[in-house]
Amino acid sequence: MMRRLPAINKLSICLGGLKQVEIDKDKVRTQDEEAEPAPIDEVEARVEAEMKQIEGRAKKRVAQGLQDKDLEREARELETEGKEDLDEAREK
Repeated sequence: MMRRLPAINKLSICLGGLKQVEIDKDKVRTQDEEAEPAPIDEVEARVEAEMKQIEGRAKKRVAQGLQDKDLEREARELETEGKEDLDEAREK
């Protein structure tokens, strides 16, 4: 025999018996209403900063191999910018 699921706006909790708790939709607050950033947005900033650092390190190695001072300088700047972005993202 198939068991019926409770209504969407009700949550059934079984603690030695069946209790029904209703969720008042008027009291539910979203992340947008609370001005709380979504976890994915927090992670995205850190990932982008880490990728910038990795790209800077890779460019620096290539520049050293090619003995290209301009590319090496650009790589150091990119790596530094990535580190600063990562520090900023972690502070948030």
